[in-house]
Amino acid sequence: GITYGQTAVIYNMSEKIGLTQILKNNFDIDENKNSNTLLNLASKFILTNNSSIISYPHFARNNLILGDEIESDTKIENILGSIEECDIDSFLSDWLSHTCKGRDLLLSIDGSNVQTEANDIEIVELGLSKNKLFENQYSLTLVTEQETYTPVYYKEYQGTTHDLQAAQVIINTITKANPKTINFVLDRGYFSKELMKKILKSGNGFIMMAKENKNIREIIDSVYSEIYDVDNYIPDLDLYGYTTVRKPFNNEDKSLFYHIYYSDYVKVECTKKIHTQVKELKEEADRKSVV
Repeated sequence: GITYGQTAVIYNMSEKIGLTQILKNNFDIDENKNSNTLLNLASKFILTNNSSIISYPHFARNNLILGDEIESDTKIENILGSIEECDIDSFLSDWLSHTCKGRDLLLSIDGSNVQTEANDIEIVELGLSKNKLFENQYSLTLVTEQETYTPVYYKEYQGTTHDLQAAQVIINTITKANPKTINFVLDRGYFSKELMKKILKSGNGFIMMAKENKNIREIIDSVYSEIYDVDNYIPDLDLYGYTTVRKPFNNEDKSLFYHIYYSDYVKVECTKKIHTQVKELKEEADRKSVV
């Protein structure tokens, strides 16, 4: 029999958050209701955890779908092939404006290299992957609204594009969507004075994991004796936390909060890891000396 509930929930949610109308505005051409096909396809991907187009007709015959026709996999390929990059950019721009305009936002920016077997995609490049292997890859940056975990924007880049370079372009794009205020959440891959200055200059804020450098080391050393204090212990996290205020930029008045955390557990685990590595290297050296 036909399953109604799951796809009906997805279509209802899409309507309520404004996604359905934005899809219609960007992808419905004359009598071609491509927005229906895209929503049906998205439902299939979500519910089956399978992005294969070949299995779509079987899914459509067994689930509630939008429209009167069950498209063949060939027709879906033609529909997807007819969508140009400018259509995607227009959709992303409308969705970004719809979700961000006039709001106070907490946005997470996260980038990753995606490995692929494809050789004929323009943005795919051969580069050193996180697996420490040279592989075909492209860069993908995703922006997520942290209150509802809603994706608000994404961008694909050349395979060797650095996270920092991608973030600067995306921050410019988001700022143009006219949100009221933005606080960006960024991992250590984005840590740079240049990016911090850019965000602060735009009137927005950030939470950014720091990379250890001379300046960060000096800040930690200057408050080290105060961190490991009973008053700074956080029972729920089983660690110590301390906040200090510093001016990171020369000749500038803007001060930043530095939140410093210390964990006995992490210290012990790091010590174990180092000792294990040293022991393995010593054993390997001993074996080679015997040979």
